[in-house]
Amino acid sequence: MLSSVHNVVAVLRAFRLDRPVLSLADITRAVNLPKATVNKSVQTLLAAGYLERVDGQPLYRPSLRMFELGHFILRHLDMVREATPFVRNLAEVTGHTAHLTAYENGEVIWLLRMDSRDEHPLYSRVGRRGPAGATAAGKAILAFLDPEELQHVLAQGWRKLTLKTNADRTVLLRALDDVRRTGYSFQTEEVDIGIASVGAPIFDYQQRPVASVSVAGPTEAMTPDAVRRIGRLATQTALAISERIGYTAVRRSRSPGSQK
Repeated sequence: MLSSVHNVVAVLRAFRLDRPVLSLADITRAVNLPKATVNKSVQTLLAAGYLERVDGQPLYRPSLRMFELGHFILRHLDMVREATPFVRNLAEVTGHTAHLTAYENGEVIWLLRMDSRDEHPLYSRVGRRGPAGATAAGKAILAFLDPEELQHVLAQGWRKLTLKTNADRTVLLRALDDVRRTGYSFQTEEVDIGIASVGAPIFDYQQRPVASVSVAGPTEAMTPDAVRRIGRLATQTALAISERIGYTAVRRSRSPGSQK
């Protein structure tokens, strides 16, 4: 681990339930590092928003951003555990790389990656983020968001990842209509050149789209027939995971994503 990263992690670990507020001297004693090194790490965490000063005093505590990060991680641990065998099976039956992806504020975050016999290089990795509007994983989720939240995402716009990333909201809305019709999404070379992917949404017990599964492979392998076959498999996998985290069709008062 890089020494600078190690130092930042050490500073964060100095905070505990029984010592939530610390001075620079307190942190220095706890981590056994030079005061200048600790101060540099503290300033880095302050600038990033993960630590905050206490009422303007030379005292520090974890910020709300740290709480949000911890909440996000805890909220998705169960989903990763429940989804792992399903995502692994999806990779095996399709012969391509399968992912579990979570949604947060217009972006998707890759939580799980399962490789199969496909040796085509992929750039996906656990922890990678991407704009929902560009990814198959994200489009699967956006299609079933409440209209107000979807409009918020569209108003923000999204960055282009490649020269082929669509940035036109009209084109995206047509793609989302297709997702609602078929149950799965598709993108080609919008995230990585040479790679296409298919995604399907995962719903929680409140029928909200909170995550998705996706399958990615070389564009030449994603023929129309292959996309339809993988789309069906991804949809079945996503439904199985949804049911494992509490989703049931009986609770649904309206079709997910239907306009109010």
